[in-house]
Amino acid sequence: MKKFLAMLLMLAMLFTMTAQAEDAYMRQINQKSYINTLFIVPETYPQVCLAANYPESQYSSSYNPKEPLFVSFNLPEGAVAASFDLNTCFLLDENENIQYNYQLMENYSYETMLNKCNNDAYIIFDGTDKKAAYLAPDSARAYGLIGVPEIAKGAKLYITIYLGGLGRNITTEERVKLLTDAITNEVNRVQAELKVQRLDPHWSTGRYTGLKMPSLEYGDQMLVFDFPEVTMNCKNGAAATTRMFPISLDDNRFSCYAIFDKESGLELEVAMETYSYVANKKEDIPKEIHSVTLSNGLVFDVYIPGLAEYGSSTIAYASYLLADDAGYKHDQKYYLNLEFDGNGVSWTSVEEMTALLNSIMSNMYFANPADDPYVPAPAATEAPAAPAANDAPEAAGEANGWACPECKAENNGNFCTNCGTKKPADNGNWACPSCKTENAGNFCSNCGTKKP
Repeated sequence: MKKFLAMLLMLAMLFTMTAQAEDAYMRQINQKSYINTLFIVPETYPQVCLAANYPESQYSSSYNPKEPLFVSFNLPEGAVAASFDLNTCFLLDENENIQYNYQLMENYSYETMLNKCNNDAYIIFDGTDKKAAYLAPDSARAYGLIGVPEIAKGAKLYITIYLGGLGRNITTEERVKLLTDAITNEVNRVQAELKVQRLDPHWSTGRYTGLKMPSLEYGDQMLVFDFPEVTMNCKNGAAATTRMFPISLDDNRFSCYAIFDKESGLELEVAMETYSYVANKKEDIPKEIHSVTLSNGLVFDVYIPGLAEYGSSTIAYASYLLADDAGYKHDQKYYLNLEFDGNGVSWTSVEEMTALLNSIMSNMYFANPADDPYVPAPAATEAPAAPAANDAPEAAGEANGWACPECKAENNGNFCTNCGTKKPADNGNWACPSCKTENAGNFCSNCGTKKP
């Protein structure tokens, strides 16, 4: 009951967007059964929330003078988000092996969609009652379309359901039955639940302190990014400062946005990968690649296209070499890549970009995933050595160890090495007003509520 009440509170926070306490972090968890697939914990993305436009058009007064409209609805039972951005969301039900994809489109017709169906017998909804759907059993997929005229006259929510590996192991008749039930139920469910709301300015604004993202390709590392305040010179010539918020998250890549005013914004994309656009450019145009040393000692290669020719640019790239032994064969370079895209803001010097990088990188670091209760700790590779006969395990346990309240495993660190549960607070603890969980930090470890 306590967890249910905590979830209700989280949903209320999602749509009221008042100046209440933030969640501590947006988190991803690595699912071993799906190679290279990261899931977002339900507390982070409890509902689908989509807009039809991208940031620069969402907040530009010349394009959309009102605050942006979003559609929202509950996730299918058993599904969790694997990735999201402003207008799309990919979900996965690992137990049922069903994938869901939702996309909000500003202008799309029922006829265009249904014309893709190669057999009229597979049309489930024909476009009346603001919904259309058809089956593609050969590919184990079904497609649905729901009208959302509150967004725009031709706006539609596009739904794709894929049966995954299950679809390859059953007959066509069985696939048709499963797909028919799945798309019928999902289209009717979403249409009944779907809400259209104005949010100022985006559902994630002010909600998160930061983001935690496990590394897929280089060791047991987790990138931690505390969303910083950034300062830029706007169109009116004045400097403005604002805090970034997340707009997309997909595997080892995420994007943040900062709104300075109705005509000025900045998008930052961060990726950990074995490719560097800047490193490639360094071979082609070495004179345009600048090596800068940040206040924390990190050395970045920076590329600002057009700076030398025009004196300013609204786009910039920065790259830092994390390791040179990444990949399956441990023979690839692994980079932290940052891409900046300004809307109404620009850079006129390498020094301006260096100052921005200092703001970003002073809020970004790597941590051990085992220190995060939302990321399962790696299993022990070998059994610990037996204590010597003259050791006193009881005394040592009383001084340093603790028994996990969930799985009863004995631990010495701050998190259970078996299940990831946080060590119970010994002193200075406080009870969360939302879910009554005892905590020692500044945010509730169960629901994210800030310490009173």
